[in-house]
Amino acid sequence: ERSIFFISFLVFITQALNIVILLSYFYFLLISLNVSVVKVIASVMIFPSDLFSLGPGIYTFILPGPIRKKCMEILMTWRKKSSKDSS
Repeated sequence: ERSIFFISFLVFITQALNIVILLSYFYFLLISLNVSVVKVIASVMIFPSDLFSLGPGIYTFILPGPIRKKCMEILMTWRKKSSKDSS
C-alpha cells in the first residue's frame, strides 16, 4: 500500500509542478511580458518534470519484487562476464 502511495504521490507532484510552471510561464509571457523570467522558467521547467517523472521508475527498481530480482540477475551475470573477460 505504501508503494502505490509513493508512486502516485510522485506522479501527482510531477503533474502539479508542470501545471504551476506552465501557468507561470504563460503569465510572464502574456501578461507581464518579462522575457528574462520566461527564459529562466523555460530552462527550469525541464528539470523538476524529469526529476519527479524518474521517481516512480527508480522506486520500482528499488522495491523488492520481480523487477528488482530480474535486474539483479542481469547485473550479476554481466558482472561475472566482465570479471572473466578482465582475467
